[in-house]
Amino acid sequence: MKKYEGLYHYDDCGLDNIYLKGGVFVSAVDGEECFSITDLEGLHKVIALNLVKQQSPLSNKEFRFLRIELDLTQKELAEKFGCDVQTIANYEKGKSAIPKLEDLALRELYKEGLFRKIINEMRSKKQLSAKPKRAVFEMNRTWHSKDKKAA
Repeated sequence: MKKYEGLYHYDDCGLDNIYLKGGVFVSAVDGEECFSITDLEGLHKVIALNLVKQQSPLSNKEFRFLRIELDLTQKELAEKFGCDVQTIANYEKGKSAIPKLEDLALRELYKEGLFRKIINEMRSKKQLSAKPKRAVFEMNRTWHSKDKKAA
């Protein structure tokens, strides 16, 4: 396995505009190039946090990406938003515009979910008591991705 040089177009996340420089490795498997990304989960967190912070409205693909990162089905998100599953599907397919309220609500759900995940990690490492005065934590990044065959 060797380091991939140049920009790698990462489209497995469902977004068209993600290019990686560094953190990508290439190897040959059965005569085909296969790519792997170091810290795939960390990469998805960075992408999601950038989407949450961006000023422009979420696109349909960005909306879907955040829902998937929240590990929610369309049905579960529809229940949280008080709408039907087809409405969520239409947002994600670009058939309906995503209302500003739903855009903001999804961003807040992601931030809340990330906050809860960090708190739970800290509690499991006993770095956080029931009533913390100050907490310090480190994220151990040992995530691996499946190889991706070149298209």
